[in-house]
Amino acid sequence: MEKQAQKTTATYSDKSKQASLFYRFIRPFARIGLRHYFRDIHISHLDNLPLDGPVILAANHPTAFLEPCILACFQKRPLHFLVRGDFFKKPAYSFLLHSLHMLPIYRKRDGGYQKVKNNFSTFEKCFEALRHQQTIMILSEGSCEHEKRLRPIQKGTARIAFGTLERHPELKLPIVPVGVNYTYAEKARETAMIDFGEPIWVNDFLEDYEEAPQRTINELTKAIGEALEKRIVIIEDPADDLFAERLLQIDRSERQIGSAEDAFLQADKSVCNTVNALTPKEKEAWTALLDPYFKALEKYDVEEKVVGQKERPNLMMPLTLGFVPALIGAVLHAPVILASLRILGLVRNIKFLSPIRWASFSMLSLLYYIILVLVGVAIGPWWYWPVLLGMALCGKWAIRYRDYYLQWKAQQRYQRLSDEDREELSKKRKPIVEKLKAQAESKPKV
Repeated sequence: MEKQAQKTTATYSDKSKQASLFYRFIRPFARIGLRHYFRDIHISHLDNLPLDGPVILAANHPTAFLEPCILACFQKRPLHFLVRGDFFKKPAYSFLLHSLHMLPIYRKRDGGYQKVKNNFSTFEKCFEALRHQQTIMILSEGSCEHEKRLRPIQKGTARIAFGTLERHPELKLPIVPVGVNYTYAEKARETAMIDFGEPIWVNDFLEDYEEAPQRTINELTKAIGEALEKRIVIIEDPADDLFAERLLQIDRSERQIGSAEDAFLQADKSVCNTVNALTPKEKEAWTALLDPYFKALEKYDVEEKVVGQKERPNLMMPLTLGFVPALIGAVLHAPVILASLRILGLVRNIKFLSPIRWASFSMLSLLYYIILVLVGVAIGPWWYWPVLLGMALCGKWAIRYRDYYLQWKAQQRYQRLSDEDREELSKKRKPIVEKLKAQAESKPKV
């Protein structure tokens, strides 16, 4: 194992430089893809991330691999991140993932103890990356679930942190907790909320670690969990998931978001904290209001956000004037769209739905445009380049056009209801909104 560690140390600089070239090439295109995939991405308290020196980012894990991609694209520091070892089975995948700064971490179910032994090599690479003032991201829950709560934090983050300081005691090593939140993790064109917490300095635990390693690993792991809990939306009881999501829908329709960078996240957290604090009897009272309203929405095939709209924007102008460029964008990008849908059809696990939808469309789009650029360089006349730019703009507009179209369709379904049906929805909704407002006003001002 010592020989392996020496080999890892000796070759780290060369390999990391080679990987960084591909990483730097891919990152701006991945960022563009994420900007198109999400309707909004809110990044808050990024100033908690040190600008230099080694850093471990400890994040929660709601999707298969979107979290490290977002963090790699929307802060300046290059990331090295740990990824499930079974992704590295095929040599081509292994080469690609290593080129993107991804390191394999194996579990027993990925291949038994023989595979787990490979983690020693990964840990050494982490130690060396941190020694070279790099940033390591660890999905500290160890496995992903689409849920709004924090699962038990695994001890691997603490072990890597202390292992680094054992080898390189001269380092000052912070762990920065990062809360990753999505309105709906499995859907496109939704909202992502990333919140950086204050650094936890591993050096502060080092004296205790030297006296009682296992106890201190547990203490640091607990501190990471407590810090993450402050940065994510939590519905404590899984039985309250539907109840909380219904309240979130109504609150998002009603709320006036402030200018604070974490305003959207704090509003979602406030609703879920309200749910967590309710007694069973209070939940029954809420359910008595929510059930009839949402059953009526389902009956009339109407979306809550349309019923709750204060002003209904006139979408006919952008839909009419923008139809032709949107159609051109969709038709010219049909090869990418069809290939992405074909790949998406192979996905059987909902945890991979969003990441593969984003990754397939982004990577196929990049490949498509590389081919078109090469064709232009080889045989394209002068007018080819403005046409190619127009094609890209039409493709971008097609995504926005789809948003407008779906919003317009939802409005039309609501408008086709009779006055009596709309009045029924309004009457069922009003006491829920009043109760939400009263609940918010009763909270102490911080």
